[in-house]
Amino acid sequence: MIDFSKLLESLETAMRAGYAPPPHLLRKMNADIPLDREMLRYTLEGGPAGGYFHWLALLTRILQPRTILELGNRYGNSTILIYAELAAASQLISVDLERDQRYIPEEVWNDPRVKMRFGDCLDLSIYGDDLPLDVDVLWTDTVHIYDQVKAEFVVYEPLLADDALVVVDDINLNDKRKFFDEAPFAKFDLTTSCHTTGFGVIHYVRPPSERGKSRETRQLTATLRANQIFAQRYWAQVGHISELEEIRARSLVLPRSVKRALGATARALGVTRITSSRQF
Repeated sequence: MIDFSKLLESLETAMRAGYAPPPHLLRKMNADIPLDREMLRYTLEGGPAGGYFHWLALLTRILQPRTILELGNRYGNSTILIYAELAAASQLISVDLERDQRYIPEEVWNDPRVKMRFGDCLDLSIYGDDLPLDVDVLWTDTVHIYDQVKAEFVVYEPLLADDALVVVDDINLNDKRKFFDEAPFAKFDLTTSCHTTGFGVIHYVRPPSERGKSRETRQLTATLRANQIFAQRYWAQVGHISELEEIRARSLVLPRSVKRALGATARALGVTRITSSRQF
């Protein structure tokens, strides 16, 4: 089990000592381009704007998690720093809606320890038949609102290891703080040392009564939770959210991506049919 207090102390000591990112991994940042120059400075210097890049690298070095799941990797700075300290037996799964990882060098893309996935992180069909499981570190830096980060936790919670860290950026933007404050686990606010817009880490521990479930059960639970979230958002978009309870009792039209995810999971379990009206 993770000794959360000791881990935080070790990270604080390492942060004070300083971290130097490997220069060869930063070579795609062109100091002659204003945006690149700014991002390079954050990545190299850390501080109140980029300290969290260094913290993530040092977390990876000290904890040596087997599976890291990164939700949101625009430009690729955090991906690079995590990769810099990734152990030989570890894997990094990185997800984003946009294909704009402009700073990530070729060796990261080509490393078998790294898997890049593109699409909505709440649509589990983006993983195909390789849905993450026993995630030791869930690192999220996506849309900066409560509903998004809460939905991410709800969907991915069954896929976390029994003892895991949930790391959340920008916890002081919009209403995102609500998620951090209401999390019923040990946690620590690292805003001062990592990021002016907020940065927090949560020590997730699965209750004993929820442990020992099969891989298939956990994957199905995550898929059905994603299904529910997509259904709610889908009907909200078409203006029928008030009819959701009635819809649940009838056949529900779901986005194609959700149908694919449900179908794949059902086939893996040997289920011939899933009736959506009983899944909510």
